[in-house]
Amino acid sequence: MAKIVIEIFSAEWCPHCHPAVEMVSEVIEGREEIELIVWDVDSPEGRKKAEEFMITAIPTIIINGEIAFIGRPTKEQFLEKLKEFE
Repeated sequence: MAKIVIEIFSAEWCPHCHPAVEMVSEVIEGREEIELIVWDVDSPEGRKKAEEFMITAIPTIIINGEIAFIGRPTKEQFLEKLKEFE
C-alpha cells in the first residue's frame, strides 16, 4: 500500500484549525501508511511551506501534494476524500 502524506496548515490563533487537526488525527489513528504533518503558518518553516502551495487561508489540508480542503471539512467529507488516495 502506498504511503499517504497529509499536511495541515494551521495557526495557534485559528479557531477552526485545532478541530480540523483533531478530526484528521482521530481518523488516521493507527494507520501506519498515513503520515500527518501539521505546519504552523506563523513559524518560518510553515510560512515557507505555505508559500510553496500559495496558501492564503487556514486550515488548509493537502493530501499527497494536492489541496484537498480549504477550511475545515466534516469527518464524512474527509473520509470520502481520503478514499481517493487509498
